[in-house]
Amino acid sequence: MQPNDEELMSRQEQRDRPYSGRVQALAIILALIAAVAVTILYFGPISRTAGLLLPYMAWIVFASTLN
Repeated sequence: MQPNDEELMSRQEQRDRPYSGRVQALAIILALIAAVAVTILYFGPISRTAGLLLPYMAWIVFASTLN
């Protein structure tokens, strides 16, 4: 079975932009890190349990290195 023209164009576009998905994933991870950091900073003075987000933030940073 031969691929049609749309499949060939899609494969060619994927070869032309090999990092587009990774860049978007990295942007999402960085936004998540920023959101967790802001949460820790704002809720830290109110509740000490906000400090429990520090290991979660460390895990997110570790996961971003795997990206």
